[in-house]
Amino acid sequence: MGVDFTFIYWYYHTFVGVPPFGFDGIDIKSFAMAALRKRTLPEVSRTELKRILEIPDYGFSHDPLEDAEMQAALFFGLLHKVG
Repeated sequence: MGVDFTFIYWYYHTFVGVPPFGFDGIDIKSFAMAALRKRTLPEVSRTELKRILEIPDYGFSHDPLEDAEMQAALFFGLLHKVG
């Protein structure tokens, strides 16, 4: 998510010095749209991506660790799908 990237970037810049990932970020929906050749955001909703990638739907608790785990599952699922 863009907001998450902005905060993490600020945190690394302020307290560590140099962000380890450079100055660019991409959100999972933009990556999914490109990887799966989808044209609209509803085609890459979290629910739709879980269905396409066959990832179990455990709901969304807004717990930061669970959110990070789901983002990782979506990311690696997309990498696996597109080869």
